Amino acid sequence: MDKEIKLEEEVNLTLNSLDGIQQAEANPYLSQKISARLNENVIGVTIVKHKLIYTFMILLIIIMNIVTLVAINGGNKALTNSREEMLKTVATDYSIIDKSYNY
Repeated sequence: MDKEIKLEEEVNLTLNSLDGIQQAEANPYLSQKISARLNENVIGVTIVKHKLIYTFMILLIIIMNIVTLVAINGGNKALTNSREEMLKTVATDYSIIDKSYNY
């Protein structure tokens, strides 16, 4: 019973504290200021993001070109050597190198 009375007193205190509350008044130009700042930030951020994306894309293309050039120039020597060795092996296996003919 004592708890119920204490709880009721707390509820009454809380409700009485809400009696003096008034609606907050905002600056009439607040919404215009907020929208202007949001538009400025969005435009500035998107421009920076686009510049970064374009820069990284160009760098990626340059790096891919360099890797391709290195692979083509460096890989030709090994490919040529292995191809020549393979052709010699095939020629000796099928006796193509020997120019003497047995009739």
